[in-house]
Amino acid sequence: MPNGTGHLETEYLVTLAIQNKTAIQAKLPDSAWTVQFLKLDGDTLRIGHGIPFGLLRKNLAIEFSWQQDSNQLLFTSTLTEPGSKLLGVKAPTRIVKTLNRNFDRVKPPASLQVSFSVAGTRYDLDFPQLESSGKPATAPELNSAFDLNDLRGLIQEFSRQSANLAEERKIIMFRDRKPENLAERLCTASGQVLYIPSLFGGLPVSNPFSDHSILTRSETARWLKQLDIDASQDSESWRVLEHSLRNRKLKSLVYIPIIFQHYTIGLLYLGVPADSAKPPLDLETIENFMQFARVLAQALQAHGYFKDAPTLDNDFKATIVNISAGGLLFATTDKAMIQQLQDGNSVSVQIRTAQRSVSAAGLVKRHFAETASGYFGLQFNSMAIEDFRYLFEYLYQRPMTDADAGSVEISRILANR
Repeated sequence: MPNGTGHLETEYLVTLAIQNKTAIQAKLPDSAWTVQFLKLDGDTLRIGHGIPFGLLRKNLAIEFSWQQDSNQLLFTSTLTEPGSKLLGVKAPTRIVKTLNRNFDRVKPPASLQVSFSVAGTRYDLDFPQLESSGKPATAPELNSAFDLNDLRGLIQEFSRQSANLAEERKIIMFRDRKPENLAERLCTASGQVLYIPSLFGGLPVSNPFSDHSILTRSETARWLKQLDIDASQDSESWRVLEHSLRNRKLKSLVYIPIIFQHYTIGLLYLGVPADSAKPPLDLETIENFMQFARVLAQALQAHGYFKDAPTLDNDFKATIVNISAGGLLFATTDKAMIQQLQDGNSVSVQIRTAQRSVSAAGLVKRHFAETASGYFGLQFNSMAIEDFRYLFEYLYQRPMTDADAGSVEISRILANR
């Protein structure tokens, strides 16, 4: 059934479409075109398009629709700034969405109170923090090539494997020093892999991995600007980095961040000199050492590398945007939490009403944190059956039927009890 969004969720959905470069359908009176949301600029939504200019006129009503999380989203707005490649429309205040999930999300009742706690110990470390608000580079599934319990053996294994691939190889840790050169600063701030397959070809134009874990030319240019390394508006400012690397006379290189929580605690570095008989580094090598970086971060924690560091409070406050029996969308202005809470994090939830307190465990399934507020979609994955029944009937003001009880979403939540 169609459902309208409030102000916070409307801004979240539009901003998410901008971040994901989602294909948007713009429906005019006699035609439909694919466009892209570019920027929320006050009360104006900036849009890139290829619509013939003759079809556009001021105050024209345009219907915009797109898919998000298997839901159809739609709003109608008025054209305020026609243009040949860019146009401006009134920013939406409400989006209609057809919900395809089992349970509709509703506005939280006034008497509802929710508190959150992040699973695990969070550390306050003196290491460079990730400046990227997106999810850090994610390694592939772990395999048996690296032993988490043998830290010394882990380092020796890195030396053995890397010696066959590159003359220049090292593990750089930021406990006693900060990132120094341009490559280290980019990799540390972004949490992404800096990979040069060949200095003749330079930085990758597109990302070879689906998780966007490798810096591309366009991403490098954006980071150079963000780090005030290159303040020009030149879209090819990534050449600054390529030039600095060519001066090192290498045919291929990679920097891989070692990420622990929201910190870049170090880097793996491999470099193949231009006169080396060894081949350039390939993607299989990159994947393998991305695994190693992930295992090394876990092994360092297991062996007490962070044991003397102070810890952070795991509880935080948030505003509930909407809620269903299967999950909720919340917003928080807690800067530390916005920085640290990522997709896949486990969160404990306490839901309190005047009559009862409900406990649930959940996973962060989606997030956006580019503004002063962070928005997070939380999916419940564990709850007692009596708590689930109470929450369902409290939210929807009707008894839970046998059809409701047999849904896939309930089965998923109760399966983890």
